[in-house]
Amino acid sequence: MSEAVHLSTRAVESPEATELFITATPEAAGSLRDQATETFQSVCDLLRARKARILQERVFATKASMPEVMAVRAERYGDLDDGVPPARLAGLATLPGPLAGVQVHAVVSDVVPEPVNLNGTPCCAKPCGRLFRRGDWAFLTASNLCDWRLPTPPDQARAMLDLAEAMVSKVGGNLFSIARTWMWLGGILSWYGPFNKVRNQFFTEKGLIAPDSHQVRLPASTGIGIGPADKCDCAMDLVAVLGAGAEIEYLLAGGDQDSAYKYGSAFSRASRIRTPAGRTVYVSGTASIDPKGVTEHVGDIGAQIEATIAHVRAVLKDMGCGDRDVVQAIVYCKTPEVERVYRRRYDRDLPWPRLIAVEDICRDDLLCEIEATACPGAKQV
Repeated sequence: MSEAVHLSTRAVESPEATELFITATPEAAGSLRDQATETFQSVCDLLRARKARILQERVFATKASMPEVMAVRAERYGDLDDGVPPARLAGLATLPGPLAGVQVHAVVSDVVPEPVNLNGTPCCAKPCGRLFRRGDWAFLTASNLCDWRLPTPPDQARAMLDLAEAMVSKVGGNLFSIARTWMWLGGILSWYGPFNKVRNQFFTEKGLIAPDSHQVRLPASTGIGIGPADKCDCAMDLVAVLGAGAEIEYLLAGGDQDSAYKYGSAFSRASRIRTPAGRTVYVSGTASIDPKGVTEHVGDIGAQIEATIAHVRAVLKDMGCGDRDVVQAIVYCKTPEVERVYRRRYDRDLPWPRLIAVEDICRDDLLCEIEATACPGAKQV
């Protein structure tokens, strides 16, 4: 592994498959091409050594740098690229530079993930998902679900939700099959209220929220102000399970926070599903918010970061997980100054494999948000 790249890999093993969770982040200053080459080469070398196939991938970089980053990815990956593009997410430059890093979820198995295409959708002309099917059970991932042709962000939000339904329906599932979503919302502060209205209405129409609002089945989710690097205002990633053994466990309220749905955001604090090699817990994007839904420690960067980490740990505990089980995390920092404080005070002591992205959070007074994925029994590679 190159000293210019920090590569964190966790593995979950079973007799049928091994899952790899890879986080690769530049560690040293250098040209964009050098950083991208070192980062993707590190990921590529690991995938080839383990004979692994990608299930889902995200690339975090500035919008201006993304074309060169993706060109380097194509050069490095070669036949590892199955035609499904990664989520390409445009934030601000981080301290190492314009490429914040790459996260990959991959699988080692005799089953090869199948690319899934939404034919006839111009914005999803390329395959936008992968299906891992074993017997009558299947695991689905999707990325870059968006429709840039529509004029407003709320219109595009409704379209990406419709695309999510079309995606799971194509492989024999429905919206109740979705365990985890990521909503990439460019300019989030200008339209987060309308976005929540669109999502709530959609989930109500489709039965995830009962008409009396007392019964809900909501995926874990992140809604964050890092938008797609192309011309969409918003895009969506998801994870779903289908068939026998596809039950989803939801933690609507958990840790030391109440249900986000009570203050207008339709997501669960966490969810748990079967994945190719074991059980995976998805902790939603979590911030410094008290049980009543009020922002804590307004204006205090350090206190908000500490509270956010504590809230994530509390949710992990409720789901039967601890620090050692975390296989991937993303630390979202509102400004470069928040990133500096996080790196200086907290990064070294936080044992989670993590990527740091700089972009807007869903409230003016929130400075940090963290999400985590955990697998009991995961081992460091």
